[in-house]
Amino acid sequence: MLGALVERVSAIDLVRAPTYRPHIVGRGPAALPVRLRPA
Repeated sequence: MLGALVERVSAIDLVRAPTYRPHIVGRGPAALPVRLRPA
């Protein structure tokens, strides 16, 4: 379940661009994969 959430968040981050990143970073664990993906 967590893996699916991370994949979905990563896809959203790539689509929303850095504008959506700070919002996701505040989520918690999802911040790690989200920051590594676009980087």
